[in-house]
Amino acid sequence: MHAPCSHDVRTARQEDYPQLVETLSKAFDTDPHIAWLVRSDAKRASAYRQFFTMMLHGLAQPHGEILTSKSLNGVAVCYPPGRAKINLWKQAIVAPQFIRAVGWNKLISRMVGVEKMEYHHLKEPHYYLQAIGVDPDDQGKGVGRALLKPILQRCDVQNTPAYLETSTAKNVSYYEGHGFQVIQSLQMPDKGPKLWLMKRTPRSQVHEALQAEANLLHI
Repeated sequence: MHAPCSHDVRTARQEDYPQLVETLSKAFDTDPHIAWLVRSDAKRASAYRQFFTMMLHGLAQPHGEILTSKSLNGVAVCYPPGRAKINLWKQAIVAPQFIRAVGWNKLISRMVGVEKMEYHHLKEPHYYLQAIGVDPDDQGKGVGRALLKPILQRCDVQNTPAYLETSTAKNVSYYEGHGFQVIQSLQMPDKGPKLWLMKRTPRSQVHEALQAEANLLHI
C-alpha cells in the first residue's frame, strides 16, 4: 500500500521497526487506553516498547501492513479484510511479550478488556486501523492525514469500510473529519477508559445513499 510521493509515505521496512517503536511509544504516551493497558510501575517505559514491538513484529508484520513517513515520525498499522483476527497459535507466540508489557497483576482484567474489544469488533469485511501515531513534536503538521490517505483511498476503491477504536475525545472529532462515525462505545474494566468504536463507510456507498435519498426527494 503506497501513498503518492508528495506525502512521503511508504511501506515500513523491518530495519525501520526500532525507530517506529519509539515513535509509537511517544505518540501513545498519554493515550488513555494504552496507559490503562500497559503496566504503570517502574518498568513502564520498557513496557511501552515491549508492547509496540509485539504489535509490529508479532502481529502486524505477518498479518497486516505498516505505513510510515519518510522521517519515521509517523506510523499507521492497518489490517486488510479478514486479517485482523489472530489465531490461537499466534496468540500463544505473542503471549509472553503481552504479559511482560501488561504485568501479572493486571493480566486478567486486561485480557477481559481485549476480549471485550474483540467481541464488539466490526463483523463485516473491513480495513482495521489498529494504531495511527505521530511523534508529539510533529503532530498537527499533516503527518496523520498523509498516513490515512492511502488506506482510505483503498477502502473507497474496494468499496470496503474502515474501522478503528479510540479512547480520546479529541481523536473522535479528528476521525469524524475523515468520514468516520461512532457506532458504539465500550467501557474497559477495572476503572479503564471509555472506547469509541468508529466506522467509515466507503465514499462510493455514501454517494449511492445520497443519490437514493435525492431520488426519493425528487431533487
